[in-house]
Amino acid sequence: ALINNLRSSEQVSCVFWSVHSDLHDLKVIASLEYLSTMVASIKPDSWSLVRQNCNRGNIESRLKRRNGRVKVINEEFYLDQSSIKFVTHDLLPKVQFNLKLSEKEREDREKVVLPFEHQENVKATQIYDGRRFPSGGKGEIHYIRDSDEEQLDSDEDPDDDLDI
Repeated sequence: ALINNLRSSEQVSCVFWSVHSDLHDLKVIASLEYLSTMVASIKPDSWSLVRQNCNRGNIESRLKRRNGRVKVINEEFYLDQSSIKFVTHDLLPKVQFNLKLSEKEREDREKVVLPFEHQENVKATQIYDGRRFPSGGKGEIHYIRDSDEEQLDSDEDPDDDLDI
């Protein structure tokens, strides 16, 4: 009840707590994780290294979004005497094709001019086939009937919403 009251209070923007999972009941840990918007679990690289007071391990962060999705971030950390270094693990599935762009591919993608993209450096608007039309001009549509069998009144506007 205390945590729910803190979360719903307008005066509290963030609640942070640290829980040692080996000191508490699993139900307590599960209920705290349920109430949390982020859970960070710190685990040693291997349990045999814990006894040696190892200076590296893994951090798994689970962020809950408002839409219900959960984002999981796994990072490996190394403790030096002067700093902490993090290495992010790639969570993309192991597939036979590349899902990421190289730096050159990213630069090439940025240089592509899309057909109807507004281009500020060009005075006249460029359309998909490279033709230009004069700015401020009036456009016209020329209609040629497919056949003589087509009704003469087939070009009438039944809704009277076009200016024919």
